[in-house]
Amino acid sequence: MKGTLILVSLLVSWVCGPAATAVLDPDVPSEDGHGTENSNEIQNYSNQSAPEVCQLSTCELLLRALGTMQGRMRAMETRLEASDTKAVAMETKAVAMETKAVAMETRLEASETKAVAMESEIEQLKRANADKVAFSASVGGDEYQTGPYNVRTHLKYKNVLTNLGNAYNPSTGVFVAPVRGMYYFYFCYHAGQQNRGALSLHKNDQIIATTSHRTAESGMTENGSSGAALQLEVDDHVYVILHGNSWVWDGSYHETMLTGFLVTRL
Repeated sequence: MKGTLILVSLLVSWVCGPAATAVLDPDVPSEDGHGTENSNEIQNYSNQSAPEVCQLSTCELLLRALGTMQGRMRAMETRLEASDTKAVAMETKAVAMETKAVAMETRLEASETKAVAMESEIEQLKRANADKVAFSASVGGDEYQTGPYNVRTHLKYKNVLTNLGNAYNPSTGVFVAPVRGMYYFYFCYHAGQQNRGALSLHKNDQIIATTSHRTAESGMTENGSSGAALQLEVDDHVYVILHGNSWVWDGSYHETMLTGFLVTRL
């Protein structure tokens, strides 16, 4: 308190003259109760020679400097507020991006779950369709007669009547087992007596069953058939071989045929 009164008295007396110091009561006691000491110090400062003219130029310089500093402070405050606003905007944007990322992750998880469900459904359909295997096809062709050939030949049953499960390939005449199970196969043929007829059913490279007839002079027709139940593993091959120097005939009534179907899975 004492230092403050001294500084105020000095500034007033220096800027505006000694008369202004009269407003200060030198007898006012200080906070520590030593009023006389304060009044003496104030009186000593006020008795100093004060300038005859108020230092307006100095005040103007100080005010200008103060105004400049205030302007700079306002500018800094404005920049700080702008920075705060920008920081808030960036934080808001970050929160929005995080929310969007969470939403995308949720969608991704939903898509993955749906994909897993679809895969499971596809597998179930595959297993269900794997139990449905059946085909029936005839030799067909424009000339009705197939053979004779000098060597054994894969007999191709090109005229497909049924091919459930698509396990039979008419281009090769080969049936490929899609699942492990018990299957049944039946094959038959029609031919004339003037040429020999001989066919055999094969599992992979093994002969399973054969049907045939010998040549005769009567000119009558011959028919033959055979069949077998086979236990097949996945990718086992079943097909019919037309023996050398033999032939078969097929017409609109499908006289020469091969049939197969799955009895049960194992």
